[in-house]
Amino acid sequence: MGKFLDPVDLEALQDGDHWKTLDEIVYITDSNERIEVPVGFITDLASVPRVFWSILPPFGRYDGAAIVHDYLYSIQIFTRSRSDAILLEAMKSEGVGWLTRWTIYLGVRVGGWVAWKGHQHG
Repeated sequence: MGKFLDPVDLEALQDGDHWKTLDEIVYITDSNERIEVPVGFITDLASVPRVFWSILPPFGRYDGAAIVHDYLYSIQIFTRSRSDAILLEAMKSEGVGWLTRWTIYLGVRVGGWVAWKGHQHG
């Protein structure tokens, strides 16, 4: 199973919607790929529409997985599908429950294309 090497350490930004990584975040995938999110990376954690925050807040046990996913979308070294699969895998490694995991995963499969296209270069 994939694993995070260290706990996630974040600082909230003044806008109330974004966070900054205070330490490097390293995630090792099930297939032994090493993903290193740099210090200072800015994330919105889980990109859950505000209307759903009462049932699925933008932060929780899935913070690390959400940060890795945001980073993968920003650098696009994998396909979108693979990046989304890593999100699902990382949430499982963090002990996120099945229903929450799949709700978030299906949300990014349906709506993540907007963020993905926003990060495309050229």
